[in-house]
Amino acid sequence: MTRLFTFIFATTLSTILSQAVAQSKKELKAQLDELTTKNTKEKAAFDSTLNLRDKQILTLQGQVKSLSDTLAVKNKKIEQKQQELDSYMSATSRMGGRVRMKEPDLSKVMSTTPVTISLKLLVDENGSVVEAINDSKRTTTTDKVLIEQVISAVKKDLRYSKEKGASLLQANFTVKLGPKE
Repeated sequence: MTRLFTFIFATTLSTILSQAVAQSKKELKAQLDELTTKNTKEKAAFDSTLNLRDKQILTLQGQVKSLSDTLAVKNKKIEQKQQELDSYMSATSRMGGRVRMKEPDLSKVMSTTPVTISLKLLVDENGSVVEAINDSKRTTTTDKVLIEQVISAVKKDLRYSKEKGASLLQANFTVKLGPKE
């Protein structure tokens, strides 16, 4: 009888343990599935955030490139203005203190290629250009129409400071033309 009792007890205990192990396996599988799903969702969210950051970085790189290009253009314009100012200051010092007061309007004078037109000027006491002659040795074009347009604009618009009683002043004036940007 003790053997029978031991056998029944062992069988019952074995069944209970098998059921407990099976239940534990189910619970562990459910937890594993839940963690896997959570991990997959978190990875997807992380990947989405990473892709968004990559797009933001590309956008910022594009903006930096654009700003860099804009800065290069502005620096080029500043260099051109500096050259104009240097030329102006050099011309002023060679003219005994007479200062260029008004520049000629050359906005309607156009050339399809870069050219330089150098003029020899005579300036009266009122600062007006009374004579402008092409300096063919320094001028890089032979286009008479273009040269005459520049001479006309210079005589019409270019003004120097007045100097009462001054004799005619000789001056050089150079114009650089090219295709409009």
